[in-house]
Amino acid sequence: MSDWKGSNTYGRVSVSTVMLFTLAMAAATGLGAVPFFFVELDPQWAGICNGMAAAVMLAASFDLIQEGQEHGAGSWVVIGILAGGIFILLCKKVLEQYGEVSMLDIKGADATKVVLVIGIMTLHSFGEGSGVGVSFAGSKVFTQGLLVTLAIAVHNIPEGLAVSMVLASRGVSPQNAMLWSVITSLPQPIVAVPSFICADAFNKVLPFCTGFAAGCMIWMVVAEVLPDAFKVAALIALEYIFESSRTRSFADSSGISIYTFSSVHASTKHSVPEL
Repeated sequence: MSDWKGSNTYGRVSVSTVMLFTLAMAAATGLGAVPFFFVELDPQWAGICNGMAAAVMLAASFDLIQEGQEHGAGSWVVIGILAGGIFILLCKKVLEQYGEVSMLDIKGADATKVVLVIGIMTLHSFGEGSGVGVSFAGSKVFTQGLLVTLAIAVHNIPEGLAVSMVLASRGVSPQNAMLWSVITSLPQPIVAVPSFICADAFNKVLPFCTGFAAGCMIWMVVAEVLPDAFKVAALIALEYIFESSRTRSFADSSGISIYTFSSVHASTKHSVPEL
């Protein structure tokens, strides 16, 4: 506690303390991949995984928007949202120009989506890292920073689950899913330290940064993740309807065949003279 509350040029919290707490916070993202060490996902789970990932990303987006509004004018948050959506659209265009994208033995459209999801989740971590650094430099210093760090650490677990679901549903091993989940949160400790040292400067740009990250995730959810989830859900529904109709048709045809055989057997029995 003496190190955590020791005196230094930046207040009662040391730079090493900020780095230590934010590293632990980023590592918590890897916990989201733990279930996949015990459960193997079939490809048919892709729709459910995409739906859950979309829910987590949307929740994170609204958290970022709220955080940005608390640190400045809402207009900069809106500008950031629009800029984030345009940025991801341009990134997708660039990836498409390179032809077939490949990552972690995933190719084609799936690989493009994986790259975008990992990139967006990594990008949004910059805003969260800035928020943690600024909170450690706030009026309540250590107490406020600790609470914000714990909140984001808990928040990182479902985000790691979202990244892991996108990867695991496409055949990526749990070890790689955990690794990439943690990688998406590494910007948090990297940005937290300079934002702690230069709290005033980061506090001014934080509304735009959080809005930008939120815009990236919202665009990705609406344009990529949810359509994939609905597509898989529609295919499963059509398959269920087809199987149900085929079962009913088989039952009806079986009933007709039995009735026809019984009728023929009865008529034959009456038409044959007894000896």
